[in-house]
Amino acid sequence: MSFLFNLLCRLTSDDTSISYFVVTSGWVYNLEEDHFIPGNIIYTDGSSIKTSDGKKISVVVGNATGYGYVEGQGASAVFNSIFGFTQVGLDQLVVSDYNNYCIRHVNRTTGNTTQHIGQCGKPGSGQVKFGVDSAIGRPKLVIVDNQLPHHLLFAHTDSKGFYLAHFDMKNKIVGPFSEALKADTIDFGQMANGDLINTRNYYSGSSYHIVNVLNYHVKLNYLLAGSIVGYSDGFSTSGRYDYPTGVVEVGKGISIIGDYNNNRVRIFNRTSNYTSTLCTGMSRTCSFQRPVSFLVTSDALYIGENKRITKIEGMFMCRDNHLYRSHFAYMIVIGTWTTDDMSKFTQKQNNRSKKTAFRKTLCDETLFF
Repeated sequence: MSFLFNLLCRLTSDDTSISYFVVTSGWVYNLEEDHFIPGNIIYTDGSSIKTSDGKKISVVVGNATGYGYVEGQGASAVFNSIFGFTQVGLDQLVVSDYNNYCIRHVNRTTGNTTQHIGQCGKPGSGQVKFGVDSAIGRPKLVIVDNQLPHHLLFAHTDSKGFYLAHFDMKNKIVGPFSEALKADTIDFGQMANGDLINTRNYYSGSSYHIVNVLNYHVKLNYLLAGSIVGYSDGFSTSGRYDYPTGVVEVGKGISIIGDYNNNRVRIFNRTSNYTSTLCTGMSRTCSFQRPVSFLVTSDALYIGENKRITKIEGMFMCRDNHLYRSHFAYMIVIGTWTTDDMSKFTQKQNNRSKKTAFRKTLCDETLFF
Protein backbone atom coordinates (compact mmCIF):
# COMPACT_ATOMS: atom_id res chain seq x y z
CA MET A 1 0.00 0.00 0.00
CA SER A 2 1.36 3.39 -0.97
CA PHE A 3 0.92 5.04 2.44
CA LEU A 4 2.97 2.35 4.17
CA PHE A 5 5.59 2.58 1.46
CA ASN A 6 5.81 6.30 2.13
CA LEU A 7 6.03 5.79 5.88
CA LEU A 8 8.54 2.97 5.92
CA CYS A 9 10.49 3.06 2.70
CA ARG A 10 10.45 6.52 1.15
CA LEU A 11 12.64 9.32 2.39
CA THR A 12 10.56 12.32 3.43
CA SER A 13 13.08 14.04 5.66
CA ASP A 14 16.46 13.31 7.17
CA ASP A 15 15.12 14.62 10.47
CA THR A 16 12.20 13.14 12.33
CA SER A 17 9.72 15.56 13.86
CA ILE A 18 8.00 14.40 17.04
CA SER A 19 5.38 16.72 18.39
CA TYR A 20 2.12 16.88 20.29
CA PHE A 21 -0.40 17.55 17.54
CA VAL A 22 -3.12 18.58 19.98
CA VAL A 23 -3.74 18.40 23.71
CA THR A 24 -7.19 17.13 24.66
CA SER A 25 -9.34 16.67 27.75
CA GLY A 26 -9.52 12.86 27.68
CA TRP A 27 -8.45 9.71 25.89
CA VAL A 28 -8.34 9.92 22.09
CA TYR A 29 -10.31 6.76 21.33
CA ASN A 30 -10.39 7.17 17.56
CA LEU A 31 -8.89 9.50 14.93
CA GLU A 32 -9.01 9.80 11.15
CA GLU A 33 -8.07 12.22 8.40
CA ASP A 34 -10.98 14.64 8.12
CA HIS A 35 -12.87 14.17 4.83
CA PHE A 36 -14.92 17.33 5.32
CA ILE A 37 -11.99 19.64 6.12
CA PRO A 38 -8.93 18.41 4.17
CA GLY A 39 -5.71 18.71 6.14
CA ASN A 40 -7.44 18.33 9.51
CA ILE A 41 -7.53 15.37 11.88
CA ILE A 42 -10.95 14.42 13.28
CA TYR A 43 -11.02 12.61 16.62
CA THR A 44 -13.13 11.78 19.66
CA ASP A 45 -12.22 12.27 23.30
CA GLY A 46 -15.23 10.46 24.72
CA SER A 47 -18.11 12.91 24.86
CA SER A 48 -17.64 14.86 21.62
CA ILE A 49 -16.01 14.72 18.21
CA LYS A 50 -13.54 17.44 17.31
CA THR A 51 -11.43 18.49 14.34
CA SER A 52 -8.05 20.18 14.35
CA ASP A 53 -5.25 21.36 12.07
CA GLY A 54 -2.80 21.07 14.95
CA LYS A 55 -3.35 24.66 16.04
CA LYS A 56 -7.08 25.32 16.29
CA ILE A 57 -9.57 22.80 17.74
CA SER A 58 -13.26 22.94 16.77
CA VAL A 59 -16.16 20.86 18.05
CA VAL A 60 -17.90 18.95 15.26
CA VAL A 61 -20.64 17.44 17.38
CA GLY A 62 -21.35 16.65 21.01
CA ASN A 63 -21.18 18.41 24.34
CA ALA A 64 -17.55 18.38 25.43
CA THR A 65 -18.40 18.48 29.14
CA GLY A 66 -21.61 16.46 29.46
CA TYR A 67 -23.04 12.99 28.96
CA GLY A 68 -26.60 11.95 28.16
CA TYR A 69 -28.87 11.66 25.15
CA VAL A 70 -30.04 14.65 23.16
CA GLU A 71 -30.45 14.85 19.40
CA GLY A 72 -29.40 18.28 18.23
CA GLN A 73 -27.10 20.36 16.12
CA GLY A 74 -23.35 20.49 16.66
CA ALA A 75 -22.40 21.07 20.28
CA SER A 76 -26.06 21.00 21.41
CA ALA A 77 -26.20 17.25 20.74
CA VAL A 78 -25.33 15.06 23.73
CA PHE A 79 -23.74 11.59 23.65
CA ASN A 80 -23.04 9.06 26.40
CA SER A 81 -19.48 7.83 25.74
CA ILE A 82 -18.12 7.79 22.19
CA PHE A 83 -15.52 5.11 21.53
CA GLY A 84 -15.75 4.91 17.76
CA PHE A 85 -16.88 6.70 14.63
CA THR A 86 -16.36 6.44 10.90
CA GLN A 87 -16.81 8.77 7.96
CA VAL A 88 -19.08 7.88 5.06
CA GLY A 89 -18.36 9.97 2.00
CA LEU A 90 -17.31 13.58 2.44
CA ASP A 91 -19.95 14.91 4.83
CA GLN A 92 -21.47 12.04 6.81
CA LEU A 93 -20.39 10.72 10.22
CA VAL A 94 -21.53 7.51 11.92
CA VAL A 95 -20.92 7.60 15.68
CA SER A 96 -21.15 4.81 18.27
CA ASP A 97 -23.00 6.05 21.37
CA TYR A 98 -21.92 3.35 23.82
CA ASN A 99 -24.07 3.91 26.89
CA ASN A 100 -27.11 4.93 24.84
CA TYR A 101 -27.15 1.54 23.02
CA CYS A 102 -27.22 3.05 19.55
CA ILE A 103 -25.21 4.32 16.62
CA ARG A 104 -26.03 7.83 15.48
CA HIS A 105 -25.71 9.73 12.22
CA VAL A 106 -24.23 13.23 11.86
CA ASN A 107 -24.62 15.42 8.81
CA ARG A 108 -21.47 17.54 8.67
CA THR A 109 -23.08 20.16 6.44
CA THR A 110 -25.99 20.89 8.82
CA GLY A 111 -24.49 19.52 12.05
CA ASN A 112 -27.73 17.66 12.80
CA THR A 113 -27.75 14.26 14.54
CA THR A 114 -30.26 11.44 14.11
CA GLN A 115 -30.65 7.89 15.37
CA HIS A 116 -29.09 5.51 12.85
CA ILE A 117 -28.75 1.95 14.26
CA GLY A 118 -30.51 0.51 17.29
CA GLN A 119 -32.94 2.30 19.57
CA CYS A 120 -31.25 4.99 21.65
CA GLY A 121 -31.88 4.48 25.34
CA LYS A 122 -33.27 0.95 24.85
CA PRO A 123 -30.79 -1.84 25.71
CA GLY A 124 -30.68 -4.72 23.27
CA SER A 125 -28.84 -8.01 22.93
CA GLY A 126 -25.60 -8.61 21.15
CA GLN A 127 -27.36 -11.47 19.40
CA VAL A 128 -29.20 -9.29 16.90
CA LYS A 129 -31.42 -10.84 14.27
CA PHE A 130 -31.95 -9.54 10.77
CA GLY A 131 -34.42 -6.70 10.79
CA VAL A 132 -35.12 -3.01 10.68
CA ASP A 133 -34.79 -0.96 13.91
CA SER A 134 -33.31 -3.89 15.86
CA ALA A 135 -32.20 -3.00 19.37
CA ILE A 136 -28.48 -3.56 19.86
CA GLY A 137 -26.01 -3.87 22.73
CA ARG A 138 -23.48 -1.20 23.67
CA PRO A 139 -21.65 -0.31 20.42
CA LYS A 140 -17.93 0.33 20.68
CA LEU A 141 -16.40 0.40 17.21
CA VAL A 142 -17.85 1.04 13.78
CA ILE A 143 -16.17 0.95 10.36
CA VAL A 144 -17.17 0.91 6.70
CA ASP A 145 -16.93 -2.70 5.52
CA ASN A 146 -14.41 -2.87 2.69
CA GLN A 147 -15.98 -6.08 1.32
CA LEU A 148 -19.61 -4.99 0.95
CA PRO A 149 -20.67 -1.68 -0.59
CA HIS A 150 -23.02 0.41 1.58
CA HIS A 151 -22.43 -1.74 4.69
CA LEU A 152 -21.10 -0.88 8.13
CA LEU A 153 -19.42 -3.37 10.43
CA PHE A 154 -19.66 -2.72 14.17
CA ALA A 155 -18.78 -4.33 17.51
CA HIS A 156 -21.28 -4.23 20.37
CA THR A 157 -21.52 -5.96 23.72
CA ASP A 158 -23.93 -7.47 26.22
CA SER A 159 -23.42 -9.64 29.32
CA LYS A 160 -22.23 -12.60 27.20
CA GLY A 161 -19.41 -10.82 25.39
CA PHE A 162 -18.76 -8.88 22.23
CA TYR A 163 -20.45 -9.51 18.89
CA LEU A 164 -19.83 -8.21 15.41
CA ALA A 165 -22.79 -7.12 13.31
CA HIS A 166 -23.52 -5.71 9.86
CA PHE A 167 -25.68 -2.76 8.93
CA ASP A 168 -26.98 -2.35 5.40
CA MET A 169 -27.07 1.44 5.00
CA LYS A 170 -29.15 1.25 1.84
CA ASN A 171 -31.95 -0.94 3.21
CA LYS A 172 -31.54 0.03 6.90
CA ILE A 173 -31.23 -3.62 8.00
CA VAL A 174 -29.14 -4.91 10.92
CA GLY A 175 -27.81 -8.45 10.81
CA PRO A 176 -25.39 -10.65 12.80
CA PHE A 177 -21.82 -11.14 11.65
CA SER A 178 -20.29 -13.33 14.37
CA GLU A 179 -21.15 -15.38 17.41
CA ALA A 180 -20.12 -14.04 20.81
CA LEU A 181 -16.39 -13.35 21.01
CA LYS A 182 -14.77 -14.17 24.34
CA ALA A 183 -13.69 -10.72 25.43
CA ASP A 184 -14.25 -8.04 28.02
CA THR A 185 -12.90 -5.45 25.62
CA ILE A 186 -12.19 -5.55 21.89
CA ASP A 187 -10.66 -3.36 19.21
CA PHE A 188 -10.27 -4.25 15.56
CA GLY A 189 -9.06 -3.14 12.16
CA GLN A 190 -9.90 -4.55 8.74
CA MET A 191 -7.34 -5.89 6.29
CA ALA A 192 -7.58 -5.54 2.53
CA ASN A 193 -8.99 -9.08 2.22
CA GLY A 194 -11.70 -8.32 4.78
CA ASP A 195 -10.23 -10.30 7.66
CA LEU A 196 -10.37 -8.52 11.01
CA ILE A 197 -7.24 -8.20 13.09
CA ASN A 198 -8.40 -7.65 16.65
CA THR A 199 -7.15 -7.23 20.19
CA ARG A 200 -9.03 -8.82 23.07
CA ASN A 201 -8.73 -8.70 26.83
CA TYR A 202 -10.61 -11.14 29.01
CA TYR A 203 -10.46 -12.40 32.56
CA SER A 204 -11.30 -15.96 33.61
CA GLY A 205 -9.02 -17.17 36.35
CA SER A 206 -5.99 -15.72 34.58
CA SER A 207 -5.92 -12.50 32.64
CA TYR A 208 -5.50 -12.96 28.87
CA HIS A 209 -4.42 -10.26 26.46
CA ILE A 210 -4.24 -11.44 22.88
CA VAL A 211 -4.05 -10.44 19.22
CA ASN A 212 -6.32 -12.45 16.89
CA VAL A 213 -7.46 -12.59 13.30
CA LEU A 214 -11.11 -13.31 12.53
CA ASN A 215 -11.48 -14.75 9.04
CA TYR A 216 -14.11 -12.68 7.24
CA HIS A 217 -15.64 -15.44 5.12
CA VAL A 218 -15.62 -18.51 7.39
CA LYS A 219 -15.69 -16.64 10.72
CA LEU A 220 -12.84 -18.63 12.26
CA ASN A 221 -10.43 -17.12 14.79
CA TYR A 222 -6.67 -17.52 14.69
CA LEU A 223 -4.42 -16.58 17.60
CA LEU A 224 -1.48 -14.48 16.47
CA ALA A 225 0.21 -13.18 19.60
CA GLY A 226 -0.14 -12.59 23.31
CA SER A 227 -1.23 -14.79 26.18
CA ILE A 228 -1.16 -13.98 29.87
CA VAL A 229 -0.46 -10.43 30.94
CA GLY A 230 3.09 -9.15 30.62
CA TYR A 231 5.53 -7.19 28.51
CA SER A 232 8.00 -8.79 26.14
CA ASP A 233 8.95 -8.70 22.49
CA GLY A 234 9.01 -12.08 20.81
CA PHE A 235 7.46 -14.59 18.47
CA SER A 236 3.81 -15.63 18.72
CA THR A 237 2.60 -16.05 22.33
CA SER A 238 6.01 -15.07 23.75
CA GLY A 239 5.21 -11.54 22.64
CA ARG A 240 3.17 -10.32 25.61
CA TYR A 241 0.89 -7.36 26.20
CA ASP A 242 -0.91 -5.73 29.09
CA TYR A 243 -4.30 -4.59 27.80
CA PRO A 244 -3.80 -4.23 24.03
CA THR A 245 -6.15 -1.58 22.68
CA GLY A 246 -6.30 0.15 19.32
CA VAL A 247 -5.06 -1.67 16.24
CA VAL A 248 -4.48 -0.43 12.71
CA GLU A 249 -3.50 -2.47 9.69
CA VAL A 250 -0.84 -0.43 7.90
CA GLY A 251 0.04 -2.80 5.08
CA LYS A 252 0.36 -6.43 4.15
CA GLY A 253 1.60 -8.20 7.24
CA ILE A 254 2.21 -5.16 9.47
CA SER A 255 -0.05 -3.86 12.26
CA ILE A 256 0.40 -1.19 14.92
CA ILE A 257 -1.14 -1.99 18.31
CA GLY A 258 -1.55 0.02 21.50
CA ASP A 259 -0.22 -1.66 24.67
CA TYR A 260 -2.23 0.40 27.12
CA ASN A 261 -0.98 -0.59 30.59
CA ASN A 262 2.61 -0.93 29.41
CA ASN A 263 2.51 2.57 27.89
CA ARG A 264 3.97 1.16 24.69
CA VAL A 265 3.20 1.08 20.98
CA ARG A 266 3.77 -2.41 19.57
CA ILE A 267 4.46 -3.52 16.01
CA PHE A 268 3.18 -6.93 14.93
CA ASN A 269 4.54 -8.62 11.82
CA ARG A 270 2.38 -11.51 10.63
CA THR A 271 5.07 -12.70 8.23
CA SER A 272 7.30 -13.63 11.15
CA ASN A 273 4.64 -13.61 13.92
CA TYR A 274 6.88 -11.24 15.81
CA THR A 275 5.88 -8.51 18.30
CA SER A 276 8.29 -5.60 18.70
CA THR A 277 8.18 -2.06 20.12
CA LEU A 278 8.17 1.43 18.61
CA CYS A 279 10.67 3.81 20.17
CA THR A 280 11.36 7.47 19.51
CA GLY A 281 13.73 10.21 20.53
CA MET A 282 17.47 10.68 20.87
CA SER A 283 17.14 9.27 24.40
CA ARG A 284 15.67 6.10 22.87
CA THR A 285 12.61 6.18 25.05
CA CYS A 286 9.86 3.69 24.27
CA SER A 287 7.17 5.13 26.55
CA PHE A 288 3.89 6.69 25.46
CA GLN A 289 0.93 7.93 27.47
CA ARG A 290 -1.71 5.14 27.44
CA PRO A 291 -1.90 4.77 23.61
CA VAL A 292 -5.35 3.72 22.37
CA SER A 293 -5.68 4.69 18.67
CA PHE A 294 -3.61 5.24 15.55
CA LEU A 295 -3.68 6.95 12.18
CA VAL A 296 -1.15 6.43 9.40
CA THR A 297 -1.04 9.10 6.69
CA SER A 298 1.27 9.47 3.69
CA ASP A 299 4.07 10.92 5.78
CA ALA A 300 3.28 10.59 9.48
CA LEU A 301 2.05 8.37 12.29
CA TYR A 302 -0.51 9.88 14.71
CA ILE A 303 -0.92 8.24 18.13
CA GLY A 304 -4.06 8.86 20.19
CA GLU A 305 -3.10 8.87 23.86
CA ASN A 306 -4.41 10.10 27.19
CA LYS A 307 -5.03 13.84 26.75
CA ARG A 308 -2.93 14.24 23.61
CA ILE A 309 -2.27 13.22 20.02
CA THR A 310 1.39 12.63 19.19
CA LYS A 311 2.59 13.13 15.62
CA ILE A 312 5.75 11.44 14.32
CA GLU A 313 7.04 12.44 10.89
CA GLY A 314 9.91 11.36 8.64
CA MET A 315 10.61 8.07 10.34
CA PHE A 316 12.27 5.80 7.79
CA MET A 317 13.92 5.45 4.44
CA CYS A 318 15.31 2.64 2.30
CA ARG A 319 18.36 2.98 0.08
CA ASP A 320 20.10 0.15 -1.75
CA ASN A 321 18.16 -2.45 0.22
CA HIS A 322 19.40 -1.08 3.54
CA LEU A 323 17.12 0.37 6.19
CA TYR A 324 18.21 3.77 7.46
CA ARG A 325 16.70 5.75 10.27
CA SER A 326 16.65 9.48 10.72
CA HIS A 327 17.96 11.28 13.78
CA PHE A 328 15.10 10.86 16.18
CA ALA A 329 13.08 7.73 15.51
CA TYR A 330 13.43 4.08 14.73
CA MET A 331 11.14 1.09 14.67
CA ILE A 332 11.79 -2.64 14.71
CA VAL A 333 9.39 -4.41 12.37
CA ILE A 334 10.70 -7.96 12.16
CA GLY A 335 12.38 -10.38 14.50
CA THR A 336 16.02 -9.55 13.79
CA TRP A 337 16.27 -7.30 16.84
CA THR A 338 14.34 -6.80 20.06
CA THR A 339 13.84 -3.66 22.09
CA ASP A 340 16.76 -4.66 24.30
CA ASP A 341 19.08 -4.53 21.27
CA MET A 342 18.62 -0.78 20.82
CA SER A 343 21.76 -0.10 22.83
CA LYS A 344 23.72 -1.81 20.04
CA PHE A 345 22.70 0.73 17.38
CA THR A 346 25.57 2.93 16.16
CA GLN A 347 25.59 6.36 14.60
CA LYS A 348 28.02 8.04 12.19
CA GLN A 349 28.30 11.61 13.33
CA ASN A 350 29.36 12.85 9.88
CA ASN A 351 26.30 11.40 8.14
CA ARG A 352 22.85 12.89 8.53
CA SER A 353 21.28 9.52 7.72
CA LYS A 354 22.19 7.01 10.41
CA LYS A 355 22.65 3.45 9.25
CA THR A 356 21.61 0.81 11.79
CA ALA A 357 22.74 -2.74 12.36
CA PHE A 358 19.67 -4.14 10.60
CA ARG A 359 20.28 -6.90 8.07
CA LYS A 360 19.96 -6.03 4.39
CA THR A 361 16.91 -8.25 3.99
CA LEU A 362 14.94 -5.97 6.31
CA CYS A 363 14.26 -3.62 3.40
CA ASP A 364 12.72 -6.32 1.23
CA GLU A 365 9.65 -4.42 0.03
CA THR A 366 7.52 -7.56 0.14
CA LEU A 367 7.37 -6.98 3.88
CA PHE A 368 5.62 -3.66 3.41
CA PHE A 369 3.00 -4.21 0.68
